[in-house]
Amino acid sequence: GAIALGLPLPLSALQIIWVNFFTESFPALSYAFDQNHETNTKNGAQKKNSILNNEVKVLTLGTGTVTSLLLFVLYWGLLEYGVPLPETRSLLFICFASYILAAAFSMRSLTQPLFSYPLFENRFLTGSTVVGLIFIAATVTVPALKEVFGVVTPPLELLWIPFVWIAFNIGIVEATKWSFRVLTRH
Repeated sequence: GAIALGLPLPLSALQIIWVNFFTESFPALSYAFDQNHETNTKNGAQKKNSILNNEVKVLTLGTGTVTSLLLFVLYWGLLEYGVPLPETRSLLFICFASYILAAAFSMRSLTQPLFSYPLFENRFLTGSTVVGLIFIAATVTVPALKEVFGVVTPPLELLWIPFVWIAFNIGIVEATKWSFRVLTRH
């Protein structure tokens, strides 16, 4: 999108690799230690789920596409609003890196609402999320890391943006799960 509109690239390859490796890998591995909160029974018998069932496909492709498009709109909007490019890129980096950490709690169950199961029951997920948040904070505050990753510390008055972004993305996941529940009732 940035190239098509003649805008500078929002994230570097190094930033994307860092996010994929550090903030997405650890929560994903933590799911191996999670309790199964799905209620997949029919007539009292456990129903075996495919790894790539419809819920996984929609949550991965659907919400992933929507989130990516909205992340680009956020980038474009910040630039249009006059936020300098280094701050815009840094805010986008924080949003990109942090939303999956929060959404990981919502994705523990692909059908049940977020607060219908114990939120911090998976200690590994909680720990990996804390570590991921520490990595993100270090990346935008430690001078050596800021230089390596090409980010700056965003102004305090704009730090509300990642929090709203995280809440918005959890809302997208929860709305998608709600639609699964509504559609499967009929």
